[in-house]
Amino acid sequence: MPYLGSSPARGLVGSADIDDNAITLAKMAGGTDGNLITYDASGDPAVVAAGTSGHFLKSQGAGSVPVFAAASGSFTNIASGTLTNSSDALEFEDLTHDVHILHLWQCELSAAATIEMHFSTDNGSSYLSGQYDHYFTRQWAKTNGVYNEYGNDNVKVKLVGPTDPQSNGSTGSMMATITFDRNADGAHIPYGHAQLAWEPAGYAPAVGNLGFKVPGAAAADVDAFKLVLSTGQWDKLSYRLLGFTI
Repeated sequence: MPYLGSSPARGLVGSADIDDNAITLAKMAGGTDGNLITYDASGDPAVVAAGTSGHFLKSQGAGSVPVFAAASGSFTNIASGTLTNSSDALEFEDLTHDVHILHLWQCELSAAATIEMHFSTDNGSSYLSGQYDHYFTRQWAKTNGVYNEYGNDNVKVKLVGPTDPQSNGSTGSMMATITFDRNADGAHIPYGHAQLAWEPAGYAPAVGNLGFKVPGAAAADVDAFKLVLSTGQWDKLSYRLLGFTI
């Protein structure tokens, strides 16, 4: 407003001069979408930078600014979906959790096949090959009313698909749960195991287990893996990948 003569000197505005609820959002300084306002150790306003999608706000105790971090002690749904009449590999990248559990169900193949697991340490740009240390399979199938055990050692990690362990070439349905541990463990390389059950067409249900270590990978290096069919296609497949941070 205009003044007659000199304008009065500007004075400081104290909190008592501002009505409660007088400062609106429109009067606050602009910021970054996703950031949160907090206070630092000196009691001054500070910003918590937006975290990675899917992370949660984690308290670091009194006197410390909170941070966004992956949830610890609970499972995260990383990916889920279905494949129908597809020969595509089922591939997962950007793996960051300590333990990953892949559950497959309603798995039906167009032909008897093996399901190979391949691992990557460069997020899927290339996949490891060579000997899979300490690989083993154990399969049980009912033949003539008796459950028989089958075992073998191979150079590739394979899940036997909907076919009898005696390789009769039949198709059927399968479910499997694969647990993959990439947590740093001294000099040990990542390892995992799988449990599966399938019912070949015209045969009694069979069950199997396998364990494996990943070749050529240091602890916690594996960040992608995929399942590949040796032949044919997925007539049907439902899947869900979960992650767990220790």
